[in-house]
Amino acid sequence: MTAFTCTLVFVMSAGVALAESGRGRHHKLYAVPPPGQVIVDGTLSDWDWSGHIESFDRAETRASQRLEFAVMYDASALYLAAKVKDPSPMRNRHSPAADADKAWMGDCVQFRLVTDRTLPFPFLRNEFDEKAKGVEVGQPLHLMLWYFTDQQLPALQIHKSFALQPVRPEWGPHGVVPSEHFQAVYRADDDGKGYAFEYRIPWETLNAKERHPMAGDVVTATGQFFWGDEAGLNYRECAYDLMSQPGFPWQTSECWGKLIFSERGNIPREWVEPHVKPKPPAPLAFS
Repeated sequence: MTAFTCTLVFVMSAGVALAESGRGRHHKLYAVPPPGQVIVDGTLSDWDWSGHIESFDRAETRASQRLEFAVMYDASALYLAAKVKDPSPMRNRHSPAADADKAWMGDCVQFRLVTDRTLPFPFLRNEFDEKAKGVEVGQPLHLMLWYFTDQQLPALQIHKSFALQPVRPEWGPHGVVPSEHFQAVYRADDDGKGYAFEYRIPWETLNAKERHPMAGDVVTATGQFFWGDEAGLNYRECAYDLMSQPGFPWQTSECWGKLIFSERGNIPREWVEPHVKPKPPAPLAFS
């Protein structure tokens, strides 16, 4: 077997593994404009949910552990929301003040994206490229969202570039965003088997007040979704999604997918889900 054949088999096998495990199901995600005024209360009743993607780790646990993730935007902010199935919901005991960098080891969402519309797509950077670390573009951004169980507190951490630098020095080296710079609410499901959350993050908080994405823009982005154990100190399963190819999204943006800022809402599902077949056209009629 030649080296080329080995590489081809590995790449094809990786693609099949991603599909069978539920990871990397989507190459793109649509951010849609809100249908009206958005009240951040965790109910999501005022959301346009048409652009959401569904992610899970394994088919065997899909019924009890999965996530529907959606993005909206307007001229003032980026909106992130999810509906999560979880047998031990909202369990994350990693304090924003003490150990925010370990928050991925509980119920958590990591969302990475470029918020500067003037940068090219795809925006390619990696943690091994010293030149990339040396260029002060402040991109991409690494967002971590979680609910600190001990204090019933929504939390947000933001770093910039693959050097994981703080977005603002006054927010400290761990990049924990003060509560006055965003809005967030988590709401547990009535049956105790899941939860929902929504965040409103102003473009100014994302260092993109002047050059944030607008309708018609496409930026590089990816997501990682974590389900923690009952103790809220370690993760049990995770799903990678919004990826263009197999890879490690915390190390390189080469494997990230695309976030499309749609000019319209009410997105057809066949635009979003590669597994949804569009309705066939009506048969022609002849007389």
